[in-house]
Amino acid sequence: MKPVYIKVMRYFLLLLLSVSLALNGYFYLKLQALAPHGSEFFFSARPAGEKQALSGKAQVRKTSASPIEGKSPGQNPADSGAIISDESITALLTQIKAQVQSEAYYDALALFVDLKQEYPAQALPLREAWLTYIDNLLTAKRFSSAELFLQAYLHAYPDDIAFLSLRIDFFQAKRQTELAVEHAYELLYHILDYQQKVDYLNAARERVKQESQILLQRQAWQALAQLCQQVLALDPEFYEIQLLLARAEYEQDFLAAAESNARPLLDLPQLASRAQSLLDRIDAAYTEPSRIPLIQEGQHYIVRGLINQDHPVALMLDTGASISLLSQDTFEQLGLAAQASFIETIRLNTAGGVVNSSLYQVSSFEISGYILKDMHFAVSPYFSSDHDGLLGMNYLGRFNFYIDQADNSLKLEQKSP
Repeated sequence: MKPVYIKVMRYFLLLLLSVSLALNGYFYLKLQALAPHGSEFFFSARPAGEKQALSGKAQVRKTSASPIEGKSPGQNPADSGAIISDESITALLTQIKAQVQSEAYYDALALFVDLKQEYPAQALPLREAWLTYIDNLLTAKRFSSAELFLQAYLHAYPDDIAFLSLRIDFFQAKRQTELAVEHAYELLYHILDYQQKVDYLNAARERVKQESQILLQRQAWQALAQLCQQVLALDPEFYEIQLLLARAEYEQDFLAAAESNARPLLDLPQLASRAQSLLDRIDAAYTEPSRIPLIQEGQHYIVRGLINQDHPVALMLDTGASISLLSQDTFEQLGLAAQASFIETIRLNTAGGVVNSSLYQVSSFEISGYILKDMHFAVSPYFSSDHDGLLGMNYLGRFNFYIDQADNSLKLEQKSP
């Protein structure tokens, strides 16, 4: 019995081994068919270091697979922001240049504001270049372009001292002296630093001195007096200009006004001797026979006078008029409404008939040192002429006067008491 049992067991084990080998062969062939040629798929015992190296290599390939477009080999990806900025700045500068060349200055300034906010270091040299550009426009007398550029820039940056100074040069180049002086003093309100304010005040005064010397050499006494009056309204402690005003008034025979401006300067050591010299000439003029030049216009004569020691006027001599007269335009332009006292409404006989006029009293009227206090002027809207009004007998009758037609002059002297 036992041998039979053993035979059966051997047979069973042999069958089991055969089935196992068949299955192993089957699965081996199946897996081999699935694997690629030369594949490392079955490297089940790959060393850890080699596996890590492979992972690192794959990571490098992944990183380098997404570069910034246009990057050259070896370029650091961290520099990409700088590349984009450089390109933006270049494009913006190109746009600004094109706008300036087409004189679209406000558009250029809008772009410049963006540039200054984003890239202030690049805006600074452009601003400096613009200063030179506008200065060149002034040299070439392209005043319209220079004015538009200045307006656009100062609209965006109203406190830029360099461009404000350039605007003064603009008015000076156009010989608009009053505006140049006005803006030179206005510049001081844009400055907070005390020493800088002093420097710019001295610069403004130097401009005034240069302009006044030009008028002095030309003996343009009326224009010089107007310049000095404007400056003293802005800078009342500019005493050298006050003395120059007295000189201009003296040369126009406005002796009382000249004396009024010169006498206070005797208290200033630096101007006392010059003021005294002028006062001596004024005193001599009072005692000399007066010869007042007249301007002849056809059959009429025009004389220059001074109202309230401040307002020059040109009046036609009219010995047939009982009252002196100012045109309404002159009265308003001189601002006399705030200085004169209204008396009453009167009726005047004119070539066009009887008209109503307003009668005013001014503090004084002067011709070559001959002053009449509290003088009356009629103010008429119907007076039309190239001069400011008429000088009638309410002034001339207070003096001994004579019109010398031979040398076109008016002789005046005080009446005996």
